[in-house]
Amino acid sequence: MKFSFFREHIENYERRTGLSRKNIRISMVWLWGMLLISIALLKDFRVIILLALIGAVVTLHILIVAKPRKRRTE
Repeated sequence: MKFSFFREHIENYERRTGLSRKNIRISMVWLWGMLLISIALLKDFRVIILLALIGAVVTLHILIVAKPRKRRTE
């Protein structure tokens, strides 16, 4: 994969090694940056609330994926 940012996410998923703090920071900045731009352009309060909820869930997901996990060996 050409982009190291995405490569780390994919390798984490396959190897369960965890994400670097730099990668987590970049993910959060992009996620919330794009959501804030979308929110600024919208006028419908319900859609703004929906975007904020989606952002919170995706943030939680990234933080959970960021932790290293060991695979079960049976």
